[in-house]
Amino acid sequence: MNPYARLRQEIARAAQELKRNKSTDPIRIIGHLDADGISASAILVKALMRLSKRYQLYTIQQLDSITLEMIDKQGNGPLICVDIGSGQFSTLRNIVRKTRCIVLDHHELEEETKAENIIHINPHLFGINGSKEISGAGIAYLFAEALDENNMDLSYLGIVGAVGDGQDLKSELLKDILDKAKKSGMIEESYGIKLYGATTRPLHKVLEWSSDHPIPGLTGSENNCLAFLHELGIKSREGNKWRSLSDLSEEEHQKLITGIIIRRSKHKDPYSILGKVYYLSKEPIGHTRDVREFCTLLNACGRLNKASLGLGACLGDEKLKKKAIAQVEEYKKHVSEMMRWYETAKEEIKKEKGILIINAQDAVMQTMIGTLCSIVARSGKIEDGTVVIGLSRMPARLTKVSMRLVGSGHDLFRLATVAAEKVGGQAGGHKEAAGAIIPTISEGDFIRIATERIQRKR
Repeated sequence: MNPYARLRQEIARAAQELKRNKSTDPIRIIGHLDADGISASAILVKALMRLSKRYQLYTIQQLDSITLEMIDKQGNGPLICVDIGSGQFSTLRNIVRKTRCIVLDHHELEEETKAENIIHINPHLFGINGSKEISGAGIAYLFAEALDENNMDLSYLGIVGAVGDGQDLKSELLKDILDKAKKSGMIEESYGIKLYGATTRPLHKVLEWSSDHPIPGLTGSENNCLAFLHELGIKSREGNKWRSLSDLSEEEHQKLITGIIIRRSKHKDPYSILGKVYYLSKEPIGHTRDVREFCTLLNACGRLNKASLGLGACLGDEKLKKKAIAQVEEYKKHVSEMMRWYETAKEEIKKEKGILIINAQDAVMQTMIGTLCSIVARSGKIEDGTVVIGLSRMPARLTKVSMRLVGSGHDLFRLATVAAEKVGGQAGGHKEAAGAIIPTISEGDFIRIATERIQRKR
């Protein structure tokens, strides 16, 4: 039996166990607060509602012993960890000893992966790369499908989660989920310019903010972008309204593509800016139409501690969706303020060989420090092989640590795990992006240990 069949077989076993469970207590769901985690939680919530099963949902940033002990005391119903749990398996095993538990995750594994009362579902256990081949929402969808094949209409949320986690939808598992999302009429696919904000931003702003796919002479310059469109004969305005990428005619679209490719001719892959773009078929043009923008909406809700609004948007609640859309603007304000702080901070930022340390303390929210690290790591200004480490203060004298890798050369999950364990903290994540929660008093020791291990490897 191939690895994919074995993964599905184990998921089916977990689904059957949940269906057989006779507990009258609500099923407790613990989900991560990012786009993947919220999508995954929404899949489970909808699937359980269809089975007329009660549930309680806890959306958290990281699974630590204090949080888990609190949740464990909330009842005796089954516990499902989704998009979280594999990197904290020993904590789960030590605290949740009597309750039946299912872990549906795709993050890197701890050394301990088994417990008598826990069914542990993770692609890495089957030799499948969970960082690239399927996300937490994808695993949650396969679980929902195993509960009832009529849950196929939830497949689109598996794609939302994958896109939110930066997966390219080329794996066997994701292709299958995508096919089902298309067949159920929930997702449309087109080929075009892979720039963010096609339906919500003015076209010249889409070009100006194209940092993920830089365009020489345009990225970062509003005036140059307006001049570029004028040169191509593409109107940037229609009356008093700025035009968006989605407003262009087919002819204008082709002109724009040609102009961009010429600008990117010296790039190692000029055509990488083109590719498949995914839309939610039943959503109107706006923040919830483009899958990438929907992911931003979910991330905004999670990072601003309003995950319930993101969940509502996933479940089609129009009132909650409207409130979730409002969070996008609030999120942008936080990002702008955060980046202004980063650009002016001096003492809090230290650059050493192979490592960039951003000790934000209270200047950046604990839920936003990972976003800051990601933006910095993708900026194109940091040398390949550099590890970006951000620290932000939490309540109870704890510190949230986020790590992002520029290029390759390090396993951040192992790095975070080793350094966190040595200072009495806990870690989790992927090889390219990881996080930890540590005692604030141990920040210096954590940085020292991480720095030594990074520089030893160079």
